[in-house]
Amino acid sequence: MTSERGATDWISRATLSGVCCSLPVERNLLGEHLARLGPLQLEGADTREHVVLCELWTVREGRATPAGVDMAEALMGWAGAAARLSGMFWGAGLGWLSALAAGSTSELVHATRQGARTGLEGMNALLGSSTSEATKAISLPPYHELMLAVPDVRLAGDPVRYMAVLAMVTDSRVALAIDSSFGYGFAKQLGAFEVADPEAWTVSLDPSSRVRAHFAPAPTSAADAECVNRWWGQPLLGGFHAGSCISAWLERRIDVVAAQCSSLTATVAGLEHFVPGISRSAMGTALAFEGIASRISTPRRAG
Repeated sequence: MTSERGATDWISRATLSGVCCSLPVERNLLGEHLARLGPLQLEGADTREHVVLCELWTVREGRATPAGVDMAEALMGWAGAAARLSGMFWGAGLGWLSALAAGSTSELVHATRQGARTGLEGMNALLGSSTSEATKAISLPPYHELMLAVPDVRLAGDPVRYMAVLAMVTDSRVALAIDSSFGYGFAKQLGAFEVADPEAWTVSLDPSSRVRAHFAPAPTSAADAECVNRWWGQPLLGGFHAGSCISAWLERRIDVVAAQCSSLTATVAGLEHFVPGISRSAMGTALAFEGIASRISTPRRAG
């Protein structure tokens, strides 16, 4: 999969900070649940338990990278005319997404034109700025996401190990629209986040459905980061709810030497609706991370 990832089209970048929780779940029940979603099977050691990952992110500097080009970096190197043109392109796209996120399809043309005008004006102002200032100016505001996923999952007849996404929640309508418009198939839902990072997170879908996570410090282990990096090296798999399997690369990696992480113990409640066989108050290990560069590819059919 290395060569395939090298030829991948990356469509957006962001910086992630948050927590990755590894929670035990009864393997047989989890395997049965995955089999109901599609031709999925668990890989790894044949033990009584498998792990489910509960990831909680604060997403900053989220920005488009059309044709793999980082708009902020390109802005500082391109000629003024090219930068202004890219500003119009970026602004038009963001205007389109904002109208789509608001459900206002009748306003798509107006929003696209207005976005292009705003992008042009923004680029005029930014031509003398630094790269970091440019990145902030053309990025989405910070938002939060939750992802529940099962690592080490295979499709029948496919040797690749995937991370199967069971559910995603966000508090950004634009992020919700992107998932739907590009066809990632993660069945992302809108929710409310209360963050007391890194001590506690609460994610509410509705008054009767809440995920609560609490954390406590633990001795930091390089092995924890190595394990998380192995899981993060697997492509995401979605599309089950639509009857197909779609994969996409979400590239991110923890640098232990740069001290981007710390180990925690985790207690997460409220996952039983999403993950059959998990405890109502699941206890496991977690890794808190800060300032991880990430990028995501265009989705494509898996297998």
